[in-house]
Amino acid sequence: MRLQADGLEAVELALDRFRQNMTQAQPTMDRMAVWMRTVVFAQTFENRGPAGAPWPALSPRYAGWKARVRPGAPLMVFDGDLRRSMTSPRGGVFEVSATGFEVGTDVPYARYHQDGGGSLPRRPLIGDVTREQKRALVKMLQRDIVEGVAQ
Repeated sequence: MRLQADGLEAVELALDRFRQNMTQAQPTMDRMAVWMRTVVFAQTFENRGPAGAPWPALSPRYAGWKARVRPGAPLMVFDGDLRRSMTSPRGGVFEVSATGFEVGTDVPYARYHQDGGGSLPRRPLIGDVTREQKRALVKMLQRDIVEGVAQ
């Protein structure tokens, strides 16, 4: 992007800084990815479902069995593998580049919870990003564009 007119030197400097900082955006994408895991996905487990989509309760039969076998284990946590794969800072699926990131889980049975099917109700692990979450991600990006990306 290039602007030409008298008096736009400050804008040109800002655009140059923007271009320079965006070539170094991987640290920002990394912070955003870690935040998604340690805040958004962690909240999903704490709130028993992503924002606006609470998980259905366990069937009475399974709930009784789980209470005997894993007393005190919360909904969607049996041995902790699924929760750990989604909420540890760099566990599960964690791919970051200078232009974006992908986070999730590599636990094979997660897709059955995400989509449901048969007698298994849908208990999504990843929901729609809320307005507040989008705002937080944009603020991270804006800060690094304006202030420069911290290495």
